[in-house]
Amino acid sequence: MAGTLQFSSVLDCVHELAHDIARVSPECADKAMRIVELVGDLDLRPDHGLIQDTIDTHAIDADISDTRVHVTAMAVVRALKGDTP
Repeated sequence: MAGTLQFSSVLDCVHELAHDIARVSPECADKAMRIVELVGDLDLRPDHGLIQDTIDTHAIDADISDTRVHVTAMAVVRALKGDTP
């Protein structure tokens, strides 16, 4: 979704700014590189298994095949990544 993509763009910007600060201001380099590390530690990838389990749990009374749940979960992952047609 746009929110996830926008958040990712903001993190990319923070990452680049921290590198710039480290390069331009050696006295701040340690803290700037710590920011780079923290940004790198954030995992923005959608969790396919969690999405699939959630769909499966909420569709317990419905007649939905495992394949349909899997396909739907993959569609959600693609949408979160912005890979929708």
